[in-house]
Amino acid sequence: MVSFSIYRTPSGPPSPSPTTGNVIAALCSFFAPGLGQLVQGRLGSAAVLFLGTSIGYFLWFLIVPGVFALILHLVAILDAATYTPGRDVGGHPGDRFAHDDSQHHRMRFTG
Repeated sequence: MVSFSIYRTPSGPPSPSPTTGNVIAALCSFFAPGLGQLVQGRLGSAAVLFLGTSIGYFLWFLIVPGVFALILHLVAILDAATYTPGRDVGGHPGDRFAHDDSQHHRMRFTG
């Protein structure tokens, strides 16, 4: 009798859990958009988020910029809360799984 089996070592992406630094950064971004990114050392993101929300809040009486600023403010908070260092390094986001050595595949033929 011939059987074909493929075994996969159970390992997946780590469960997402907020770190203390991300919680502090999210709180900073709550009070000042972009401040959380600045705390995390991401100067470019901090500047774009701060300027975008500041201009939008300044033009709140035009309604659309105010809504845009509110949405951008929420994006700043969520971005600071979910940031993972090294996540954006080296090409496309899907590329990090292309050379993942933690997934071991074995084929076993018995007969």
